[in-house]
Parts: sequence; C-alpha cells; structure tokens
Amino acid sequence: MPEPPVILQVLPALGHGGVEQGTLEIARALRQAGARALVASAGGPLLPPLRACGAEHIVLDFRKSFSPLKICRQVHALRQLLRREGVQLVHARSRWPAWIAWAACCLEGVPLVTTWHGVHGARTFIKRFYNSGLVRGERVIAVSGEIGRRLVQEYHVPSERLRVIARGSDPERFDPAVFGVRGFGKEESPLAPAESAKKASAVARMVRLRQRWGLREGEIVLLLPARLTGWKGQALAVEALGRMARQWTCETPGAPWRCLLVGPGVQTAYGHQLQARINALGLAGRVQLVGSCPDMPAAYALADIALAPSLRPEPFGRVAVEAQMMGCTVVASLHGGQAETVLEGKTGILLPPGHVRALASALAGLIARPFTREVHEAACAARQRAVTLYATQRMQAMTLEVYDEVLSRNTDRDRLATRFRTVRNRAQEN
Repeated sequence: MPEPPVILQVLPALGHGGVEQGTLEIARALRQAGARALVASAGGPLLPPLRACGAEHIVLDFRKSFSPLKICRQVHALRQLLRREGVQLVHARSRWPAWIAWAACCLEGVPLVTTWHGVHGARTFIKRFYNSGLVRGERVIAVSGEIGRRLVQEYHVPSERLRVIARGSDPERFDPAVFGVRGFGKEESPLAPAESAKKASAVARMVRLRQRWGLREGEIVLLLPARLTGWKGQALAVEALGRMARQWTCETPGAPWRCLLVGPGVQTAYGHQLQARINALGLAGRVQLVGSCPDMPAAYALADIALAPSLRPEPFGRVAVEAQMMGCTVVASLHGGQAETVLEGKTGILLPPGHVRALASALAGLIARPFTREVHEAACAARQRAVTLYATQRMQAMTLEVYDEVLSRNTDRDRLATRFRTVRNRAQEN
C-alpha cells in the first residue's frame, strides 16, 4: 500500500473564526480519509480539538514582517518543515502565510492550494498585490460564488484554477429534531433509547441556557450571533428594535419579545456604546448583551428569528446557514454570501444593508405573525436547502477532491475524497 499523503495547512493562529474552523474541519476529514494532517500556526484555543481529531500541530511564526531577514527566516523554517515531514501538498488560508508558503513551495517543488476566506478590500495597488498571495495556488478556493466572481474580475483567476466551495455547518449538530423544535421530528413514534437520551440531553442544554439568559415562556426570541463589532450590524438592530417598540407603544402593545446579542466583546468600547444606546431607547428589559455562547445549537433552538444585518458583505455568513438548519426564520442583509445562502421570501428575508426602517418593519411583521403552516413549510424548506448545499461534510469532500486533482500525478494513490465518503457512509450505517 502507498504511504498516506501528508497535507499541511498554514494559517497565523488557531482562534475562533471561520478560517480556523475550516482548518479544523479539513484536518478531521483528512484523518478520516487516512492522510496525515499537519497544521502550522502560532497555536490558539482550537489546538485541543485539533489534536483530539488526530492532526499534528507545528508551531511556526507567520507574523507579517517586511524585514527581508525575517521573511527569509520564515521561508527557511517552512522549507525545513516540508522536507522533514515529507509534505506533499500545502494549503494556505491567510494572506501572509500564503506568500511564505508560495515561496517555500516554489523552492521545494511542493504544490500549493489557497483559500480566499475574507472580503479583503484593495483600494491601492500595494494592498491588491498583498492580497494576491491568496491567488497563487495551483488551485484557488473561493468560499462563495460572490468571492469567486470577484477573484475572476479583479484578480483574473482562470476558471481552470478556481473552485467555489461554500463553507458549511454540521447538520447532525444543528438538528432541530434533537432539540424538539416545533414542527420537526416524529412526535408520534417512540424513540430508540440512544435517541431518547440524546434528545433529553439536548433539552437539558436548552433549559440551562434559558435559565442563564432569563428567558420567559411565551416570549418570541430574536438572536443576533456575531462578535461585537460595528460592521456586524448590532447597532442597526438596536435602532430598528427601538423604532418598532416606539411604534407599538403608540398603536398596539404587540407581542412579548426578547432580543439577544450573542458574541464576545461586551466589555469593549463598542459593547459599552451599544448598552448605552439600549438604555437610552428604553430597551433594557428587551435587548440583552449576553456575551459568548459555546452551545450555539441550543441557542438557535431557543430562537424564533435569527438576525444577520451585516453592514459589509459577508464572504459567506455561517450564521444564516446554521439558523436555517435549526428552523429559525432568518433576516439578513442582501449582499455578500448571504444573498446566496438565503432565498428571499422562501427560506428567509433579505433587506437592503443599513436600512433601519426596513428592518424594523420586517421584524414587526414576523413578531406579530403566529406560527402557521406557511411558517413551518418555509422553515423545512430552509433546512433542506441548507443541508443539501451547505453541510460541512459536502465542503470537506469537495476540498479533498481539490487535493486529489493536485495530487493526481501520483496515480497509485486512492482518492482522498472517495475514502472520506466511504468512512462517512459506514459511520452513518452504524
């Protein structure tokens, strides 16, 4: 049998963003396919789960520097790693590591794959050149169709090198039936003991989260999950909710509702500004900054409406996908990746970015609308589409197919994507 392929992913650090999550997901897929999965970075919070899946981590310094000496040291360190571990393919996921990887791979004759995760604006030639490190791979992966179109138009990436592979979420983790979300699951049939225990555990997680956030029965829960930063649209949502509340005070009492702003950054200057504005609008009892939540499936299970009102285009927008998988009604900005992951009027509502009045009107209509057959059918359609197009397993298999393309010169090797799918199918059968 041939030796398992050795695949190295490089990125600055292992934080909690989409780049890092994608790195972990591909490392898991590589291990399931029988490959050696290496990751080079400065480390970070995702290091324990990375090691738990069987991947190997190597500490390398990818801090940006324009010192020729430091650049040479970084390239030399990566070249040594490629030789020592017998790396057969490098996957770069960030701009500076991509440049270092490109130089090392050219010198060592190792193929390079890159993924363009972010928006990465380019107002100057220098910035555009810096960004172009991410289009120098033998294959360039774009995380959405919008990003793919931009790479073609602005960076002239040819179609034979470009691959559009949407990010995704795990439909087994984000499963509304497990949490007993209304309208999902088979209420009439008895559950197997293992399924019953899984559902009981999920319900207990919901109860703990409900108690932690002080939610009352019968409240309509709005969820805005994102780190607290201006472009994610928390301030826009607060203004829209204030406008809605004022209108209802004048005309009708409206339905009981609560909006939770979930994400890190409560103690930042922006977090304090949000809280001050919430208080000024008289929303202190209805809009809460609750901080980070490690159990987002349970959070979505408690929610009726999920907000993604970003002011700048999301490269992909994982919130909209996870919320649809969990049967939430999604209200998102009509730009970036969200314009692809949400179908207006069918699986969610898309609004002009930054439009307070439109957001307030949409939320008022949703809160006033009871749970109907049409609402349930839209939620089911949203989940089905999200599972079909944006499952993590689909993204993993498609990425391994890219690796197979690049490694195809070695004809005696089993295809990684085929082996990954085989392992997944066996696990599902058992």
